Amino acid sequence: MMLALWWSAIPAFADSGGATATVNAGALSEAGTFGQSVSVTLNGLDQTASYSLPVQVTDATGSGAGWNLQISGSPLADSKGHTLTQQVSGASAQCASGSTCTAPSGGSAISYPFAISNAAQKLFSAGANSGMGIINVQATIGVFVPGNAFAGSYSTAIPAFADSGGATATVNAGALSEAGTFGQSVSVTLNGLDQFVPYKLPVQVTDATGSGAGWNLQISGTPLADSKGHTLTQQVQLTAFVGCAPGSSCTPPGPPVGPSVVITGTPQRFFSAFPATGMGSMNLISLVLVQVPGNAFAGIYTTTLTLAAASGP
Repeated sequence: MMLALWWSAIPAFADSGGATATVNAGALSEAGTFGQSVSVTLNGLDQTASYSLPVQVTDATGSGAGWNLQISGSPLADSKGHTLTQQVSGASAQCASGSTCTAPSGGSAISYPFAISNAAQKLFSAGANSGMGIINVQATIGVFVPGNAFAGSYSTAIPAFADSGGATATVNAGALSEAGTFGQSVSVTLNGLDQFVPYKLPVQVTDATGSGAGWNLQISGTPLADSKGHTLTQQVQLTAFVGCAPGSSCTPPGPPVGPSVVITGTPQRFFSAFPATGMGSMNLISLVLVQVPGNAFAGIYTTTLTLAAASGP
């Protein structure tokens, strides 16, 4: 016997008759697979850690009306209220194993990426007469970890249409470091008067500890000396924040504090970032003054400077 969706004629030798198949509408449903986790180690630069969110959509309505999948969620948050942003960077679909489906097509245009918020947004859609059967949708979720993030464990709840689950992001502590740009040179002509000759000392500080403990910069150095042992004095007059390093969302360290520092062989603090500031990677400029007294000896003077970064202001 051959069946069709509505009816067919069934010849049986010399007579014939009909048969009817009724296809009843089922439901539209979805089921997400949650519990994903990502891990990233802070390095002072902005990073994105991605994970896949599988969602199985069953369109058993038989209507061909099409459908859309929506997503919403609370921010990824740690126990202290620090948050991270998640965004959907794309989604793809294919028929589930064992289902003859109509591939989704012609749905609403969705602009990726978009940030996940508490307001439901379309994640994927199937236009009319498509997406029928069982469809596996694979969404790619990116967790944005700025350079100035706090280390810790972050979690969230993600509802996707009718069900929900969680995701976890672990932000691991990196290191506190600095990198100075050395090799500057200055020139001055003696005129019998005391003179102060400036040069700029660029310093890039990376606080990737994620602790918010703050930090301080220290400087030491050998005296500026010529080949005959004559010396000149240097001092750090001022250090200023220039801006976040390229690719880093940083927390500015605030205005400079404290007096100028005469550079000696003993490390001395010349700049500080207070707690909850100076996180990420940032560029600083220090103004260094070379003191040339009126009775200085002519010649070429050289020095070796040493920088260090320490935790705490």
